[in-house]
Amino acid sequence: MLQRAAATAWLVILGSWLAACHPSPPQAGLGEQDSQRVAVLEGEAITQGELDDWIKDELFRDQTDDLAPSSVYELRSRSLEGLIDERVAEAEAARRGVSTDELMRLEREALPAISDEQVTDFYEKNKQKMSGATRDQVAGRIRSFLEGARDVEIRAELRKRAKVEVMLEPPRVTVAAEGPSVGPVGAPVTIVEFSDFQCPYCARAGAIVKQIRERYPTQVHFVYRHLPLESIHRNARGAAEASACADAQGRFWDFHDKLFANQQALSAADLQRYAKELGLDTLAFEQCVKERKFQAQVDRDLAAAAEAATGAGKRGLGTPAFFVNGILLSGAKPAEEFYRLIDAELARAAAAPAAGAAGS
Repeated sequence: MLQRAAATAWLVILGSWLAACHPSPPQAGLGEQDSQRVAVLEGEAITQGELDDWIKDELFRDQTDDLAPSSVYELRSRSLEGLIDERVAEAEAARRGVSTDELMRLEREALPAISDEQVTDFYEKNKQKMSGATRDQVAGRIRSFLEGARDVEIRAELRKRAKVEVMLEPPRVTVAAEGPSVGPVGAPVTIVEFSDFQCPYCARAGAIVKQIRERYPTQVHFVYRHLPLESIHRNARGAAEASACADAQGRFWDFHDKLFANQQALSAADLQRYAKELGLDTLAFEQCVKERKFQAQVDRDLAAAAEAATGAGKRGLGTPAFFVNGILLSGAKPAEEFYRLIDAELARAAAAPAAGAAGS
């Protein structure tokens, strides 16, 4: 994870070539400036520090007024992580009787030097983004960057030694777990996906969902709900209703995989052919599709998606959209994002009985 974060930041650096990561030098006299009067109201002074605090509050409101609750949470969560890391470093520095800058220097010196192999590995993984520069031409910059990026690793290690309890709660949306599902009902984590068989991002997310199911076979109950975006995917609605017909024969997930593997061929004839290839009762399948027996079910899913979007403070859901115990994750996110959230929910579920016992 550290290498991936370092790679992303390094590529940004390469964009301007001469850019470098250096902390801003401390500004002298801030305490004096904070107490400096900027106005007097009815004999009461207004200081520059009070003014700056008011500006910060105003800026936060301006930047977050139009954001969905989930986006505000993400902003607060990222900021909280940074604040915790800063406070942890300050506490450790105070314990050792040094400044935070000295603490970080000591921690860096305790780590082994960046090896030539690490530099080469980083270069090879990002070679196409190097604008034709050779490994030797950028070796010094790569080494310096990797050394600087170690601060992330150091802060993570310092945090492991500290007692930290995060209580910031993400916004949750109530979404009914109705539809084809895998995993035990009553599992500590329920994931409801709204998806579109013609959406390429949904197909990409399919591989991630399989990883989740393999990693958490008993801890996650996974539910599929339909969100065909008919305005841009003309075959998505028919595919959704056909998959429900396959579900009626107990073959939803096989049909699900077949459709995502053949997104460019979702005509009525294609759907019938897939049913035959999977060994379904083709006459019953054809009759089900023709009579649109599951039109109402897809309509209910569409209505549920609209209601969930409103609950999440959004005008509408894109696809795929996942609700992990009611917490929205939009798009084909990396598996690691799901793991982080699922692990947090599992830890929360595990702590709940203990908290109940303690309070009894």
